[in-house]
Amino acid sequence: MLTRPDPSIADDILFRSDQYVQLGCDLRDLPHLNQTLAKVLDIENSIILLTAEVSITYMKVEESDALIRWASMLPEGSVLSILTHWL
Repeated sequence: MLTRPDPSIADDILFRSDQYVQLGCDLRDLPHLNQTLAKVLDIENSIILLTAEVSITYMKVEESDALIRWASMLPEGSVLSILTHWL
């Protein structure tokens, strides 16, 4: 079932159903990402699939390191999936 997003975070939500939330966000802004996730789900009791398609490749090393460090603190079973293109 699709649900209507909370107006305070509606700009970040691209799609939402009963068991799935797709967010569009700046992966360099970890406080905002964490705050948005906390508004849409119970982080400690969720399994999170974070997909960074190519974006991490173009981030500064410090920013990508911070993202990987942040993702490592997500609950057990969560996954940071980094997709790249092979040409």
